[in-house]
Amino acid sequence: MKTSIIFESTLKNLDTTENVCKTLKKSGFDGLDYSICENWAEIPSIFNNPRQTWVDFFKEQRRIIEGEGLNVFQTHATLPSDFDYDNPHQFSKKVLDQLKREIEATAILGSKYIVIHPINSIVCPYGKPIDQDAKQRDYEINMKEFSKLRPTLLEFGVKNGVEDMFTFDKDCGCYVQTGCSTPQDMIKYVDGLNDRNAFCACLDTGHVYMHNIQPAQAVRELGDRIELLHIHDNRGGIDSHLIPGLGYTDWQDFAKALKEIDYKGALSLELSFYSALKQFGKDYLYKYLDLAGYSVKRLAEMVEKA
Repeated sequence: MKTSIIFESTLKNLDTTENVCKTLKKSGFDGLDYSICENWAEIPSIFNNPRQTWVDFFKEQRRIIEGEGLNVFQTHATLPSDFDYDNPHQFSKKVLDQLKREIEATAILGSKYIVIHPINSIVCPYGKPIDQDAKQRDYEINMKEFSKLRPTLLEFGVKNGVEDMFTFDKDCGCYVQTGCSTPQDMIKYVDGLNDRNAFCACLDTGHVYMHNIQPAQAVRELGDRIELLHIHDNRGGIDSHLIPGLGYTDWQDFAKALKEIDYKGALSLELSFYSALKQFGKDYLYKYLDLAGYSVKRLAEMVEKA
């Protein structure tokens, strides 16, 4: 089973792509979750250049990554996905044009998957009954907007992974559900889009555990809709992005569930690196990556032996 790790701004700025990839390969990883997104709600700077410039850039990134023995298993699109704040809760022309570029960039990088987050139009207040009408409106918004991406996804042979999400409830000061947070929500979204050539499920283990749902339960409910994973740990309530084993997730049962559904994709870690680098420096971060690589290899072994 292949293993992967998110390649985001902290790692990108740590050193050259070549040297970072050498480090990741040495730590035991097989590939990357390449984050196209740079900053919240901003179009990545590379796309401010003429088309041929960014096409050549991603071709060169692929050459370097594959030259170090890694592959890009998935990419992360700009977020939030409705980043045009003048036109919220939709893929405006500005957003749609950019997401189409990022789908093409994904194909150039050699990946068959991109993760474009569902649009979040609601907050499900903590401790209160969920407004099912609001959830239905959120679902209808996402069915309409995601469908706009279908022709481009099919053109480039890329699937969008529909991810389970969360949002912040200012009234209670805690993280709560959105319109697409539970396994049942994800099933409704993926089945509603009704095109497994263009859409699948991306289960984020940390997000689902924030809602008191063990990832193993989510795996069993979603079944073969899952083609992508974002793997990280927490202790409930906060999106900590910890190495597996440092939180309260039941990884033994998670591995067993993946074996039960015959999961074929990569085990992709989605960790936070900024604090490790800021607090203790580059050498500490390298040790952190070694531990991360060891943990996900152990998880892969658990799946194989389940």
